[in-house]
Amino acid sequence: MTSKKNIALFAAAAILLTILIIQVLGPDEPTRASDEQTPTVFIHGYRGTVNSFEGMLDRFQSDYEWGEKTHICTSKKGTAACTPLNITKAERPMIQVYFEDNDADFENTSVELGNIMKLLKEEYGYDKVNIVAHSMGGLVSVNYIQETKQEKEFPKVEKLVTIGTPFKGIEREVFEKRYNEKEHDLIAGSKALQELYAEENAFDPRTKVYSLAGKISEKEDGDGLVSVQSATAFGDYLKKSQYREHVVVSKKATHNGLHENKQVDAEVGRFLWEK
Repeated sequence: MTSKKNIALFAAAAILLTILIIQVLGPDEPTRASDEQTPTVFIHGYRGTVNSFEGMLDRFQSDYEWGEKTHICTSKKGTAACTPLNITKAERPMIQVYFEDNDADFENTSVELGNIMKLLKEEYGYDKVNIVAHSMGGLVSVNYIQETKQEKEFPKVEKLVTIGTPFKGIEREVFEKRYNEKEHDLIAGSKALQELYAEENAFDPRTKVYSLAGKISEKEDGDGLVSVQSATAFGDYLKKSQYREHVVVSKKATHNGLHENKQVDAEVGRFLWEK
């Protein structure tokens, strides 16, 4: 009788020990990021390169100490990969995105962004992110947010900063002169732009948006490529409580100079991290 009692006690102790071990070690899942570790994803525009945000990221990390650049993430033909640069548990990680097919249309680029975002959640446990996007990168980000709003396998976007994003497109003659192309999603009135705004209330109401526009002089209506009206047009589709905008007036506020502009730096830092 005593022997059976001892066996029962031993079995109970073994079960209890197993439960404690499981609770301590936890399941084999990625560690979830804390609020302090919410990453900011930097997304370049049409024909952008891996160097597009290099200057801004260097200033944010070295000059202002606002965060740590932790990864470069790429995607091509449906395959996403992230290269760690240093520590991955940094406070305010900064992740640079580069699309190898950098002149693709909205739809294909949005798919590539989705592949990267899904990887960030699966491999690094990021349930939420902030985004800083230049030019067409802002449109791709909006499309990503709308398409994945109800999807659990993708990170949610808390804050979105758009820099010189042509929400109403670029005038045809201006676009043709710059890029020597007669048809593209970025041209005002394109089918892709119409589809982006076709569904009312498609954008996630929880995402805060800050649109920055450039104006190179009082005589000019924009940054030399995108008009102020186009760069700030997304506010027409959002609730007032979730949208802000700012126009940077400077001869250096050219379309490709906006992400090298320290006034833009200050606005981004203030909006994302209250710096």
